[in-house]
Amino acid sequence: DWALAGHGIMLKSCADISDDLDSGHLERVLPEWQSEPAPIYALTLSGRHRATKVRTFLDAAKARLSFASAIRSRPRG
Repeated sequence: DWALAGHGIMLKSCADISDDLDSGHLERVLPEWQSEPAPIYALTLSGRHRATKVRTFLDAAKARLSFASAIRSRPRG
């Protein structure tokens, strides 16, 4: 919200701001400066079958994070 209001720059995960980047509300600056990648883990109950809701969520999260990674690595144009 602070950066969207024009109060300066921030360091944020691309997964958190991909919609704002795509819409032009935020602009990527200093692309050569970024934090180290942070691992993300999903803890689930053990068992043979995962609930459909859990599988759906994990698949969506993986897709969203893969998309954010692609945004981070795409050249500026």
